[in-house]
Formats: sequence, structure tokens, C-alpha cells
Amino acid sequence: MSARHVIGPWAAAACLAMMLAGAGNLDNLSPSDIQAEWDQSTALQDAIKAEAANARYTRAIAAICGENAVAKDLGNGVVECHTKRGHKTKQVAM
Repeated sequence: MSARHVIGPWAAAACLAMMLAGAGNLDNLSPSDIQAEWDQSTALQDAIKAEAANARYTRAIAAICGENAVAKDLGNGVVECHTKRGHKTKQVAM
């Protein structure tokens, strides 16, 4: 048996062992990293939903008060409409 046939399987086994030992470093995401990514994606989804709700609210107020009117939110779902010169036109409960 030549030296070439003996070294070949041992070299292949050593390469395989090194690859398996190094494979653990390929996935460097710890549970805290995964949680941070989840929290960031959830916050982004919440921000998108809040912006969409704000756009719907603004369109609804513009439809109620008129496009050139100024709407003042009085709280508790009550909106007061004013003309562009500041005269009160109506008060609407949403």
C-alpha cells in the first residue's frame, strides 16, 4: 500500500472535521439578535399601520369639513371645522 492511499482518507477526514467545526460559526445569530430583528420589524409594521390610519383620518376630516377648511381636533373624537379665514363652520363628533 502506498503512502498516497493512506494519507488521502486521513486528509479527507481532517478536512471534513474542520468544515464541521467551522460550520457552527456560519450561523452567528443569537436569540437576542433574532428578537431584535423581530422587534424592529414589528415596530415598522406598527408605524406603517399608524401612518395609514392617520391618512384615512385626514381624508375623512377633509371630506367632512371641506378641502380648504382647517380642522381642529378638540379631543374625544370631536373635530371643529373652520374656514381658511378662521370662522367656525361646524363641530363634528367622529
